[in-house]
Amino acid sequence: MDHVHYEDENTRYVDIGPVNKVVNMLCCYLEKPDGDAFKKHLPRIKDYLWVAEDGMKMQGYNGSQLWDTTFAVQALAATRVAEARYAECLKLAHEYIDNTQVSDPKQQ
Repeated sequence: MDHVHYEDENTRYVDIGPVNKVVNMLCCYLEKPDGDAFKKHLPRIKDYLWVAEDGMKMQGYNGSQLWDTTFAVQALAATRVAEARYAECLKLAHEYIDNTQVSDPKQQ
């Protein structure tokens, strides 16, 4: 349960994916059905579920663009030539990473 609470708190109860979301929410419910942890999960369900013309859907991830960008930046940084040779690319990557992250729950 410590790990569940750690992930929940660090992802603002979105969790790292749809499977973790369901499992963590269930664990919190079983731990304490009317507890704060379970209650904090409920409004975040909408991040994964929606109703389409052919029924309910569950979304995994919107895409891997943010992860791909951060891994590419890490690879460039590891080369030690990144600052001089790829300065403009890194500047654009930084802007993209900064704009793509949700750092404030009010922005969601």
